[in-house]
Amino acid sequence: MPENVNSLVLRHAYNQETTLKAALKKDYDLAFSAFVNDPLVTISLKDAKKLFNEMLENTKKYLDGWELKTLMSL
Repeated sequence: MPENVNSLVLRHAYNQETTLKAALKKDYDLAFSAFVNDPLVTISLKDAKKLFNEMLENTKKYLDGWELKTLMSL
């Protein structure tokens, strides 16, 4: 793969790997890391954390095993 294309693909591959690890471990920090590393997330870190927590809250019925009460207080 050409180097310029590889650099674009690599970021997405890393994010997918990080997302999978976060899901398997139910790890907030890994999930948030993948979220803010997405090229489409162009908001401030503070706004990204707020949005991410809102997304977790709104999908909590699908997040069996995640301790959302603890996460939401971060």
